[in-house]
Amino acid sequence: AGAPPRLAARPPSLSRRAPSPRPRPARRLVSLRWRAQRTAMPGRPPPPRLPAADASTGMAASHRHTDEYMARFYAALSLDAADVDPHALAHEPAFSTAPNARPLGSGARSTGVADPPLGPPPLLSGSAALAWLAGPDRPPVRAHDASDRPLLCLSVSGDSAVAGGADHSLHEVDLSGCWSECGGPARADKAAGRAADQGGVEPVARAEPRRKRTLYTRSCGHSDWVTCAAHAADGRVLSGGADGKVCVWSASGPARATTLLGHVGSVSCLALSAPHTGAAQHALSASYDKSIRLWSLDRPAEASSAACLRGHRAPVLKLVWAAELLASADREGAVLLWDLRTGAHTPLGAHRGHATALAPLGDAAALASGGQDGRVCLWDCRQRGCSGGAAAAAPVHSGAVSELVPHSLPGGGGELLLSAGADKSLALLEPRMGLAVVARRELSDFPYSLAAVGSVAVAGCGDGAVHVIELPSARRLYSLRTGGAAVRAMHTDPNRLVCACDDGGVRAYTFGAAERRGDVEPP
Repeated sequence: AGAPPRLAARPPSLSRRAPSPRPRPARRLVSLRWRAQRTAMPGRPPPPRLPAADASTGMAASHRHTDEYMARFYAALSLDAADVDPHALAHEPAFSTAPNARPLGSGARSTGVADPPLGPPPLLSGSAALAWLAGPDRPPVRAHDASDRPLLCLSVSGDSAVAGGADHSLHEVDLSGCWSECGGPARADKAAGRAADQGGVEPVARAEPRRKRTLYTRSCGHSDWVTCAAHAADGRVLSGGADGKVCVWSASGPARATTLLGHVGSVSCLALSAPHTGAAQHALSASYDKSIRLWSLDRPAEASSAACLRGHRAPVLKLVWAAELLASADREGAVLLWDLRTGAHTPLGAHRGHATALAPLGDAAALASGGQDGRVCLWDCRQRGCSGGAAAAAPVHSGAVSELVPHSLPGGGGELLLSAGADKSLALLEPRMGLAVVARRELSDFPYSLAAVGSVAVAGCGDGAVHVIELPSARRLYSLRTGGAAVRAMHTDPNRLVCACDDGGVRAYTFGAAERRGDVEPP
């Protein structure tokens, strides 16, 4: 009677005995063997082979696959795509003009104003040209750590520099503390000055540019990378982003912006018209939605484009607007010439792969373009409405052309076309001699930015080096160290150089002294 009750038997599922291990079949191996045997069956055609990759396939034509997918998507819905989704217009094969957009000659407000030439900068005086040959006044100053993300674009107007980057913001910096009106340093480092008074080294200027504003708020601004920026004549700042927005920021005071909506793809570049008394100022934006839109800066509150230009069958990557010349190039290599009055376009030709560079020459009567195929083409823009092919074409680089800069040498030294390529080289071309290569200079890394001042060319590379090269001999004078991060964008003028770098910093150099300083590497 006092025996304890017997416990119930443990269920099999709760048994402490571990189940006997069973080897799993190699299902993946069996599946692969079955596919191989099925493919090798007699009478069965072999699997199709992918075409060989070149500049016109793969990523260069990935937008075609997107267009085909979107076309099948809207066809499956049995709906009129253009009436349902604004994105559908970018995938229409016909590329008809947008219903609410008008060409410039059909009632839109046309000013007939000319844009400042995007070609050669004004010629320098002898002293300014010698200043660049001698080197910068002092070691570069990191203007300020604008961001912990890469800076992608830069615009400088007067003493104001605006850099946009991958942090979705634009950073405005005051450069007035770096130099005086004559181009020299504005103030000296106090510690260095005390050392000089005590018989030490010569004082060196250490003035740092000051942060003015950050153009980003919760209520306005970009929600993706800022890809391009430009200053308007009245001091306002225009920016384009990967979110498809074009923002017009106030010239001063708190960060306020008017958002111009119309693009449904990333904005690749901006161009502004020249200011004229009594005439409205306009801006052009090119986008990955294959369109170019015209905006009136006098009426930005309307937030709608005055005209929409459609003619590209691929994302628009490059845009130039100089005098009466408006041209654009796209991801399929096509180069189009536009008529500003009617909105009509003329296809000039195409590169194999992306069109990666575009620049006007002289008085905008000619146009130069570079492509992923390494070729540089020269187009005659005087015969509008007639696409007779390139006036000259030359294989300049073994890789893609990254930048094209036309330049007039001082003292009537002639015209040059500077071409930088992915093969880490800078080529000096003679436009009047069929793009003959006059000289070539090897660079330390991929050239992200290129400019020309007086008798020197300035190339910013991916390793953070800025090479100053003499023209037209292509001899490297010296190199500037910016910190090891890629120089994404540059601004040059007779007395200064401003760089926006991949490490989120802005660096400023001044020119005017006859001696070189410690941050200059000799050739």
